[in-house]
Amino acid sequence: MIGYCVHRIFRAAAFAALMCSPSLSADWNGDWDSTYGQLRLLQNGDRLYGDYAEIGTIEGRLGKDGRTARAYFVYHDGRWGTVEWRIANDRLSGHWSWSSDGLPQPKGGKSWTATRSSARTSPLKYASQTRSALPKDDAVNQDPFRPWFTFAADKASPSVSVDPRDGLSRWYRGYDLVNIDPAFEIGVDVIHYEGADAAAVDLSIYVRPGGTCAQTLHTGFCKELHDKADSRGFLSATVTGARLKNRGSVDELIEATFRLPGDSHERLLRIREDVTYHSVFIHHPQRGVDYEGFARLRPHLCEQTRCSNDIFNDLRQRPGTYRIKLGEAYIARMIGLPNRIGASHQTSKPHPDSTRPPQQAGGGRPMMSDPWAILEETGDNLGEISFDQSAGGLTATGKLRGFFETDEDHQVEFKLAGKTDEALAWELTVYSGQSGERKHGRMLTELPSHARRNPRGTLIVGEDILLFELVRPVRGLDASEAGDTPAIGIYSVSYRLRDVPLNRTMNLRQKPSRSSAVIGSISPRATGLQMLKCADEINAQAFQEAGFERRLSMLSATWCQITNNKVSGWVPGIYLAPETY
Repeated sequence: MIGYCVHRIFRAAAFAALMCSPSLSADWNGDWDSTYGQLRLLQNGDRLYGDYAEIGTIEGRLGKDGRTARAYFVYHDGRWGTVEWRIANDRLSGHWSWSSDGLPQPKGGKSWTATRSSARTSPLKYASQTRSALPKDDAVNQDPFRPWFTFAADKASPSVSVDPRDGLSRWYRGYDLVNIDPAFEIGVDVIHYEGADAAAVDLSIYVRPGGTCAQTLHTGFCKELHDKADSRGFLSATVTGARLKNRGSVDELIEATFRLPGDSHERLLRIREDVTYHSVFIHHPQRGVDYEGFARLRPHLCEQTRCSNDIFNDLRQRPGTYRIKLGEAYIARMIGLPNRIGASHQTSKPHPDSTRPPQQAGGGRPMMSDPWAILEETGDNLGEISFDQSAGGLTATGKLRGFFETDEDHQVEFKLAGKTDEALAWELTVYSGQSGERKHGRMLTELPSHARRNPRGTLIVGEDILLFELVRPVRGLDASEAGDTPAIGIYSVSYRLRDVPLNRTMNLRQKPSRSSAVIGSISPRATGLQMLKCADEINAQAFQEAGFERRLSMLSATWCQITNNKVSGWVPGIYLAPETY
C-alpha cells in the first residue's frame, strides 16, 4: 500500500503498469536472525517494515529491482540510524550507520547480516501496518537522508514536473477507523481534487491474531475478516470505485465500493464530514451495517513515503475510470438495510419493548435512570449521564469535565439526534461555565438496556474523539468518583476472599492500616465482592493483561477498599483474588 500500487485498488490492468514501478522478485517476509538481534520483517509493495528485536522498529523501502532495501532502524528511546541490505535467497548482507555519522558506507563500514529463520513473520509488537515508523528527527526529510531513503539520489536526471498535489481538496488525507482494537487495523487513504466528483481510495485491513470483535463491528463481519486474511494477517480489499457526494455546503461524504476476496457483490464504505468529526459506515449488501463509528485523521500515506506521481495525474486525466459503477438504487437499498451490530453481539433476546428500559431485579428504579459514570478507555472519569424515559420521549442530563481549562464541571445540553433498538446518538453543547465559552460535539452510545456488559460508545467534543464506557458505580461510590480500577469499568472484575482461616472472619477497617478501627467483618469465604479503590493504585490495563498469579502479586502489594453492598471497608490485598468473569 505504501508504494500505492493502484492495481491493488482497482485491479485494472492498464493501471498495473503505471502504478507499480518496482518489479519485486525477492521475498523479504519472515523472521531473521541478525548480527544485532532478531528482525521480524513484512513486505508490502515497495515498503519493508517490522520489529527490530525488542529494541525498536525497522522502516524501509525497496529499490527498483526489489533486492536492495534502505531502512531506518528506530530505537524506543528515539535514537536512530540507517541500514542498507542486499538479499540473496535466505540471507541479508549490508552496512549500517548511526544518524550522526551519515549514511552507511559499504567500504570500511559496519556490517549487518541476517539469516532467515522462518518464512512466516511472527506477530509484530511495535511496527504498524498503517503508520510508518520514521524517526521524529527533522533530519530524515533533509539531505542526505531523504533522497537516499527514496532512492531519488540514484536517478541520473530526475524528471521535473508540476506538483501533482496542486488542487487537492481537504479530503486528501488518511482516515483510521477507531474503536476496532484489539482485533483489527483498518485504514482509508483518499485522493480527491477540488471540484471533482471522482476520488481514488485505498482501503487497508490488518487482522491481529486472537483479538475479539469490537462492539462497533458486526460479528459476521469480524468472522469474514478473520477467514479472508492471509497467514500474515493482511486482507486485500479491491476498491471498485469512489466519489465525493455533496449534499450541501457543509454536508459532504466520500463513498467507495469495494470487494473482499471471494465477494460476488460490492460492499459500501461511507465517510461523512460533519462540523467537528468524521463518521464512518461500512455496509454489507445483505447483512446491513457492518461498522458504525468514527475516523481519526492523519496525513495521507503519500505524505509519509514515496508515491508515484502517476496516480495523481491519472485521477485528473481519467476520472471516469475511478467513479462508482453501481446504480443509485442498489446503493440506496444497501444504505437502507437495518443496523444489527448490537443484536449480533447479544447472547439473549432484547427486551420486547425497546422503548421501555427493563426494571432492576426486585422492582428497583429503571436501569437507565441511574447515574452512569463516563469512563474513557484509559480509565479517566469524563463525567456522568442519566437517562429519563417519559411520555415526552427520551432525554438525558449530565456533566462533563476536562474539556476546558477549568477545574469546574461543564454543564451539558443533550439533544437526541437518533435512536435504534440498540444505540443512541446525542448532539451536545458543552459549556465552560462563567466564561460563556462553549464547544459542540456528539455522543454515540449503546442503550444500557441492550448492552451485554457496560454500554460502550464514542464521545466527540470539539477536536477530541474519545472512546468510553458507561459504568454504574457500586454502592458507596458517587459517579464523579468512579475510576477504572481493577474492579470498576472496562476491566470489571468481582472478587473473593482467599487464605483466610476457616474459624476467623475478615475484619474491614476504616483506613488502609492494621492499626485502623474495625468497622465490620465478612465471611472468610465471601464471594462476589466489588472493589472501590486501592491505597497504592493498580494499573488497570496492566492488571487486565496479566496472568492470574501476576494479578495476585499486584493485589498483595497494597490495601483495597471492598464492599458486599451491605458494608464496605479496607482489607489487605493479599486476601483477595479475582473471580472468573
